[in-house]
Amino acid sequence: MNKKVTHCCSTMERALNENKMHIGYASKYREYYIDARNEPVIIYQIYYCPWCNKQLPKDLRDEWFDALETEYHLDDPWSHEQEKLVPEEFKNEEWWVKRSL
Repeated sequence: MNKKVTHCCSTMERALNENKMHIGYASKYREYYIDARNEPVIIYQIYYCPWCNKQLPKDLRDEWFDALETEYHLDDPWSHEQEKLVPEEFKNEEWWVKRSL
């Protein structure tokens, strides 16, 4: 039985699921990246799959911030005070799936 591939190819799917490689996926932003494991705050966003060369979906980081500001008046959702007010749907892909982005 074949498992449904959520990402662009089975190799990308395996790399993300095995967590052996320094590649990640932030579902709330729909953003793929390679991280510098020795520097936890440094990531390099990728726009094409390193294996199949397919263009990855446009990230939604700007839309995430815009939606929070427009719909919930949160202009700094990473601040300590506003972080508590971010709705659960914005902590994963639910917010952009609901909005068909």
